[in-house]
Amino acid sequence: MVIDFWTSCCINCIHVIAELERLEHTFAHIPEVAFIGCHSAKFDQEEALYMLRSAVLRYDVKHACINDCHFDVWNSQKLNNWPTVMIVAPDQSIIFKTTEEGNEEILQHKLLAAMYDHLDR
Repeated sequence: MVIDFWTSCCINCIHVIAELERLEHTFAHIPEVAFIGCHSAKFDQEEALYMLRSAVLRYDVKHACINDCHFDVWNSQKLNNWPTVMIVAPDQSIIFKTTEEGNEEILQHKLLAAMYDHLDR
């Protein structure tokens, strides 16, 4: 599973959404690979569900997104940077975590390696 922690006012987060869209297309035929957005609002006005819905439509986000307006998921992972992208194994261990944009190639490599390690052959 790929989890994208983002906020709608962050240009770096918007760039990551585009990177993840390409990866979603690459892995679309593999049902064991899921992409999830976790919107953790930087500003109060971003917390409302209608604002998240508007951002998802504006940026044409294809994957499911949760509204982490109280930072429950964010804090459970001890995060402090937008964007943060994590690859999580079936056993819930963190395989890879990055806090930058421009990691599409390494994310693809890590996902392929995770599939090899965790999926039945």
